Amino acid sequence: MSKTNPGNFFEDFSIGQVIEHATPRTVTEGDRAVYGSLYPTRFAVPSSASFASSVGLEPHPVEELIGFHVAFGKTVPDIS
Repeated sequence: MSKTNPGNFFEDFSIGQVIEHATPRTVTEGDRAVYGSLYPTRFAVPSSASFASSVGLEPHPVEELIGFHVAFGKTVPDIS
């Protein structure tokens, strides 16, 4: 069986395998703004730099789902 798109089958992976991606990705304040306008969060820590600073987080963390979506998007060519 052959595939038309590059990528791996499930059985091509092994436990503990590390996948190196070709291009790094930096999440910027613009990414935060766009993501926040599309998918607003109700949590104060990723929403407010001043609140995050008041609880000892410098700089304020990225919303969890931004990290998930960036990582998922970066792995598509390698794992699908």
